[in-house]
Amino acid sequence: MRRLPLFLLIDISDSMIGEPIEYLQKGIDSMISKLRQDPHAIETLHISIIAFAGRVKTIVPLMELPGFYAPKLQVGAGTSLGGALEHLMKEIDTKVVQRTEHRKGDWKPLVYLMSDGKPTDIFQPAVDKWNRHYRNRVNTVAIGLGPHASTGIFSKFADNVLTYNGETEADFTKFIEWMTISVKTQSIKVAESGDRGAFKVSLEKSSDVLQPVKSGVASKDEDHVILVGRCQIKKSPYIIKYNTTAHSTPISQIMNFRQNDAKYMLSGCYPVDESYFEWSDPGSMGGDGPAVSISSIFGNASCPRCGNPVANAVCGCGKIFCVPGTGPSKCPWCGRTVTMEIMGEGVDFDITRSYG
Repeated sequence: MRRLPLFLLIDISDSMIGEPIEYLQKGIDSMISKLRQDPHAIETLHISIIAFAGRVKTIVPLMELPGFYAPKLQVGAGTSLGGALEHLMKEIDTKVVQRTEHRKGDWKPLVYLMSDGKPTDIFQPAVDKWNRHYRNRVNTVAIGLGPHASTGIFSKFADNVLTYNGETEADFTKFIEWMTISVKTQSIKVAESGDRGAFKVSLEKSSDVLQPVKSGVASKDEDHVILVGRCQIKKSPYIIKYNTTAHSTPISQIMNFRQNDAKYMLSGCYPVDESYFEWSDPGSMGGDGPAVSISSIFGNASCPRCGNPVANAVCGCGKIFCVPGTGPSKCPWCGRTVTMEIMGEGVDFDITRSYG
């Protein structure tokens, strides 16, 4: 039986932390469960998951549907879109059976790319290589998850570019149901009539949570700020996420702040494990990484590890950690004991952020 390879290319950058990554995890589990109920998918479908943040890894190699189980998705700093495309091309070269004079080979692979942000690496060489050698050999659907995704860049290498505009878990469930139907439809098509005819994406079953994107659509920059901290007590990492105030409750409605006092508003604070650093672009972890002015962010979170009321204290080494309040505290990054004070009015400085 000829295989239909399906590659899920998933953005796990730290801007996905919280509900987006949780919804995606549940969605993949649901999709696999429903595909296992389809006889055509059972016979032909082989699935692989490639995840990318600052680094790219195959977390599930191409395998038949009955033996596939979705792994737990981690997060990291950075969005290496170019690296993800390069990795995908290598996987296609080594894992997909090509048609020759003496064998039929696999069916034309399906690729579903899902991302909520913008590339942080140099992606154009990979895009050019993809367009020269792979674009006509693969059916690619690129989906921007939310208003910050680089759908204009996706249009440079994918024939089908969509934007997901849902907000709730129910909306995301509809999106996953649409993707499941789309994959099922293609598995039936190749089983009954082969690769003849163009691959067409229908939004008929998408319940209005997906919209097509025209080529060349520009996207905004600087939509999130991600700070990486460590718990002073448990030494474990966490990340603090801020969203641009353009998509948040106006700060003028909170504590009588003027809206122009800050550009980003606190979204949440989330525990991560040490694998976060394995997935992250090393350049985002040091002093040479991107920075943000402390005056441009608003909102304090408590530590998700120990409950200390301040999770975004800043050490002299430039790193973020949690403290119970003012007074002496030991930085879990550099080991120094520092005296913490409340920042005075008008004081401003830059702190290191992740690439997102």
